[in-house]
This record gives sequence, structure tokens and C-alpha cells, in this order.
Amino acid sequence: MIFRARLEELMLLVFPRAANETARIKSLAKRANLGPETIRTALKGERNPTLTVIEQIAGGLGVSLQQLFSPVPIEFLPSAPGRGKPEGQRPQ
Repeated sequence: MIFRARLEELMLLVFPRAANETARIKSLAKRANLGPETIRTALKGERNPTLTVIEQIAGGLGVSLQQLFSPVPIEFLPSAPGRGKPEGQRPQ
């Protein structure tokens, strides 16, 4: 339950310009090098993702596994997504 709730929260923070959940799922899938269906089934709890898939999702969101599963609100974590450069910009 924590994983799905945090995944939804992070997807909103990392992809604020995405028009809807489908667009956020596609964006994350591309970044995580996974199929959109893999993200969707993990998000909906239809399947339990493997550790490898969870690591790819965390990487696609730009967070650590600790941040992905932390009960601490994401805005209080160091290097939280959504801080710094807007989506689409890369550090120089």
C-alpha cells in the first residue's frame, strides 16, 4: 500500500505537466525503460513488481529506494523530485 501511494505522489511531483494519469505512466515508463503496462499494473496493485522493476521505477522518478518507501512526506526528504530544475531540463 505504501508503494502505490508513494508512486502516485511522486508521479504527480515528477510529471506536473502531464495531462492525466495515462500521460504520467507513459512518461515514467519511458524514463524507467519499462513498458507502460508494467507501471500501470504496479500502480493498480494488480501484480507485485520485482525488486528490479521497483529499482527501475525509483530511477525513473529520480529517487532512491528509501525515498520511494519512506513514510516521511517527500518534500522533507533531501533531493526531493520537483525541487530545482523544471521537468525536461537536465543539470549542466
